[in-house]
Amino acid sequence: MTESDLGWLAGIIDGEGTITLCEVHKYDREKIGYSVNVCVSSTDTKIAYHTMDLMKEMNIQPAIQILKRDIASNHKDAYQVRITNYFEIEIYLRMIQKYLVGKQEQAYWMLEYIKQRELEGKNQPIGDLSRTIANKIRSLNTKGKVVTGKDVK
Repeated sequence: MTESDLGWLAGIIDGEGTITLCEVHKYDREKIGYSVNVCVSSTDTKIAYHTMDLMKEMNIQPAIQILKRDIASNHKDAYQVRITNYFEIEIYLRMIQKYLVGKQEQAYWMLEYIKQRELEGKNQPIGDLSRTIANKIRSLNTKGKVVTGKDVK
């Protein structure tokens, strides 16, 4: 993996990606925690498959999902390349972190979240610190709200 490839992967996350947590609910909609998620979305198949190929060079096995366009709209099909495994996300973010610009804070806090969940035990209920970090990550991904590192307790 070249430095150029790592920079490209960081750029695609900065421009077309997300580093976030998704709420996990029981069947009765009670929130029980979060799942980790790093995703790149593109309507360009070349970009989607190039992203996958580079991730595979990092020994990461991303999933790809094709989001079919609505026939009535003028939108193209979209391709989402997604990583949801703690270990693989940690590898990916550590390798590209120094090249990130727009998503640098999300990457930092995601790595902190992963570290904290490992300390708590991933199969254990989410602790207060993990919940605070999760809220930090989610707030960074909310349009119109900018939160700085000093705002996290």
